[in-house]
Amino acid sequence: MQGSFRNPYKRLICCILLLSIFLSASAGLSFSDGSLPYQPGITLDHLNSLKKIIHTDDASLSCWAIYCERQGDGSYKPAGAPGEGFSCVDDVARAAMVYILDAELTGSGESIENAKEALEFLLYMQTSDGLFYNFIHENGAINKTGETSAPGLNWWYARGYLGLASGLNFFKKRNTPLYRRLIKACNKSFSAIERHVNSSNGGPVPPGNAADVSSLILLALCEHYKIQPSDEIKKTALKLGDVLSKNVSGSYKSPLYGVRPTDLGAPWVWHSYGSHTVEALAKGGKVFKRPGWVSSAENEVLSFYSHLLVNGGPVNGFYPEPRIFPQIAYGCECLISGGIETGGPASSFLPVFYSWFTGNNPAGKPAVSFETGRAYDGIDAGGINLNAGAESTIEWLLASLRLEKSAPGAIRKASVVLPVKSCGFEFVALPDGSGYSGDKIEGGFSLEKPGPFKVYITAVPQDSGPLTFQIDARDAFTISSLNDPSGFHVVPGEINIPPGEHRFAVSGEAVSSISGILFQPVIEYKFWETGSGEDKAVFFVGRNFGDTEGFIDLSGLETSGGKYYSYDFKKSKWSVAKPISSEKLILKPYNIVLGSLEARHSFLLSKGDRFFLKKRIDSKWVNFYSGWIK
Repeated sequence: MQGSFRNPYKRLICCILLLSIFLSASAGLSFSDGSLPYQPGITLDHLNSLKKIIHTDDASLSCWAIYCERQGDGSYKPAGAPGEGFSCVDDVARAAMVYILDAELTGSGESIENAKEALEFLLYMQTSDGLFYNFIHENGAINKTGETSAPGLNWWYARGYLGLASGLNFFKKRNTPLYRRLIKACNKSFSAIERHVNSSNGGPVPPGNAADVSSLILLALCEHYKIQPSDEIKKTALKLGDVLSKNVSGSYKSPLYGVRPTDLGAPWVWHSYGSHTVEALAKGGKVFKRPGWVSSAENEVLSFYSHLLVNGGPVNGFYPEPRIFPQIAYGCECLISGGIETGGPASSFLPVFYSWFTGNNPAGKPAVSFETGRAYDGIDAGGINLNAGAESTIEWLLASLRLEKSAPGAIRKASVVLPVKSCGFEFVALPDGSGYSGDKIEGGFSLEKPGPFKVYITAVPQDSGPLTFQIDARDAFTISSLNDPSGFHVVPGEINIPPGEHRFAVSGEAVSSISGILFQPVIEYKFWETGSGEDKAVFFVGRNFGDTEGFIDLSGLETSGGKYYSYDFKKSKWSVAKPISSEKLILKPYNIVLGSLEARHSFLLSKGDRFFLKKRIDSKWVNFYSGWIK
């Protein structure tokens, strides 16, 4: 289940060596349960331990416990959700996908059997009109009336349909009777969304304006269509995908940098958990021959995901103010799966997100145990929640198995890297630490990085009169209104503010609506390193949000003719830059750059050709990431 603390690449690397810490440059790595971060293989032991047989009036079903609570002695005890049920379609549908992926990779008979049992659970929970009840109690009774369990075009419908559709290809030749039942069930579930999308009285498209839920439905339509192509499925998918691809918040110039908002009725809201839109558009664009969808997914990866890379990785979301916590496995998996499905140069930096699981996170500790196959329930400002429920474990396993399927051996060969230098946004939350006096807010704040900055006031969009903004009682800037649909209302111009302590004041009738002030560096970047001695490499990502040329200061970093490539958002064009040989890395206006500081670790690019990022392994230079330049 999403929204709670528990819930909240076609081509990829052959070795995940681009990994970085997201928030704390000084956070150390330690492994709380004694396991090493990269054990050979991926075990499903913990997921299997959550399985329980329950008995209904007419069937015995395998289901998987929603929660798993850490006991005082370090053991774990499966548990249900009080008042809701012991198991749910939300989790079991995703468990089915894990077992199918594992069976495809390993041929495991146990995983095949578990996949069958999980699919049987979904079939049992499906209603006659193709929807799903979500929860079932330990005594076998279905929760038919609870708000989080009643049928509808909701999360559990989308996940149930996708879970069933994911079994079609796998069981088509392996188990014909089950396959026939799955096809029949998928057709029923398809009819439910078809009725809504194609009915004049069906309501908004996507249902409820929910881009996150609708992205899962689009993924289900993709899997269904690949096995049973029909004009009806395609027509419905095109209606969903066209809406999803066109609705973006901000642009490459301004927040939220071209992301698809979670709720199309609230373009100022995006959260990482459940953010399947990139994955769905990239896959749907290929299945339904809509290259524009793929391009839109690539643009989001380039513009928004790169911004996340510098500014916290799988943060909780933007509402519109950034919320760092809680961070959960589901948010990280969505970013990884989106990168896997998108592929190409746009995803060259995305392997970094996987390191969240292995210790590159705010807690500085692994959020998983490779030894037991356990993933913990999340991270907040206080550290790691050591409970290990079904969703956390399933989402980590999905990310790991998809990575392994895309690049065999990737997990075993991965290595931890450390950040060496970064410059990202700083956010001043309000009203905490600020005083209200009529139509004026005043307060203090501290900046760690030098400017210049683009400054944004965060507030839910609304009609309002002008506001004035001052720093340290200097010249006042006028903000015309809090009416930007992204929820980020720009203070005109670029503001130079030195590091240190400062004061601010905002005046106007709508000041009580303001949630914070965001200081966005015109030049943002992050560097991280891997290896040591001759094997040491420093990789980076940088971004220029300004109208004029800027630079990244390389002082303190060793350079030896490394190369980088850049993407010009205005021209939609990749190019190869000159070798790095000075203490400044030049960034053209509205360009993003990726590369390394050593000649031997370089991106080799030319239009229409493969590009390679090289790494020395066992005294040999090998290509550990490759992609295609368009």
